[in-house]
Amino acid sequence: IGHNGGGNNLYLDDFSITSENKLDYDLAIRNVDQISPVSCDVDVFPSVEIKNHGINSVNSFELKYVIDGSTNSISFNDLNILPGKSYLVRPSINNISSGSHQIQFSTEFPNGQTDENQENDSKTVFFQINKSEVESPLKLDFENFDTEQDWTLVNPNNEHNWQLTQAPMADEENQALLFDGFNIPDLGIENWLVSPVLDLTESNEASLAFKVSYASISGRNDRLKVLVSLNCGRTFNEVVFNKAGEDLAVTQQNTEWIPSGTDHWKTEIIDLSEYTIWSEVRVAFVVTNQNGNNIYLDDIEFFNANNPNNTLDINDENLRVYPNPLESILNLKFDLEEKTDLEIQILDMMGKVVHQSSHPNTLNQTFIIENISIPNGIYMVHVNGENINLSRRVLVWN
Repeated sequence: IGHNGGGNNLYLDDFSITSENKLDYDLAIRNVDQISPVSCDVDVFPSVEIKNHGINSVNSFELKYVIDGSTNSISFNDLNILPGKSYLVRPSINNISSGSHQIQFSTEFPNGQTDENQENDSKTVFFQINKSEVESPLKLDFENFDTEQDWTLVNPNNEHNWQLTQAPMADEENQALLFDGFNIPDLGIENWLVSPVLDLTESNEASLAFKVSYASISGRNDRLKVLVSLNCGRTFNEVVFNKAGEDLAVTQQNTEWIPSGTDHWKTEIIDLSEYTIWSEVRVAFVVTNQNGNNIYLDDIEFFNANNPNNTLDINDENLRVYPNPLESILNLKFDLEEKTDLEIQILDMMGKVVHQSSHPNTLNQTFIIENISIPNGIYMVHVNGENINLSRRVLVWN
């Protein structure tokens, strides 16, 4: 309230209303960025945002970081961090070994004084260095996930919340990966499942298919994103799938969701063909929790084709041969449990080989045999490999 006393002008500025008791020195770490949850990089350059919550400008402070039990400290001087303002620092952390790591950043001694609120002085980031490489195509069904060291589970802000669980499809004992969102109250936390490094340059087409099971709860829109990195995991800038709530769900249910059959799952397919010019591709499945319901993932497959629909619908057989009868082209679609080097032969009824070809690393590909120029009749298609011996009868009818 201003009262005029016949004197001079009175100016007011920079009002702020806060519930906080302002302290002389209160320097906080607001955010840590630029550390990928999973990458090949052994050198990281995090962006650490320091905010001044005190009433005094800060001219100097120390940034301490502890990685895997080793403590380091950096002094910053000749600054002028005004009250309420932030300052970014980019420390260089080098020669990190492969495996799981955590870094705790903390601030100390603003202007050489004791920080009066140490509860906001530190942040911890969890990440992994993983250089594993796998050739595409690729299949992950979680039945033997403990041995799948190429894939990585991580929560950048804490220990990850993923768990393996029984989640029936056609098989009552089917294993899947579960994010237990129904029982996790921490809103906004992310959990990542990250693939090994894939070289997609061997094919002009590529795609990804996976199964998801989720029941939405009104007002609680848990989210699943699929991100692509083109630089071994340094950044994940490509968003190729992004669904939440009802868009992600197979149904709506206000109680805890547990799938009980094939109709509780849906298959999502993503065309990755635009990335076939890249040799250091990584794919991340990222769940963002809103304490809604459980999200299940299963049967993740990478294909060297842009539309794997026909391969997916192979009726529980390892091999589908079509058309039958054929004229001059024969398609062989495979759906094997693991990669296998195969030999394909076509023989007439006298046992004479009329076609022979080799196909290394066969998993879920479709091979096309063209320009078949043989007399009409019945032929046998033989497929042989380690622990694989398949035969199909075909009719050639020109």
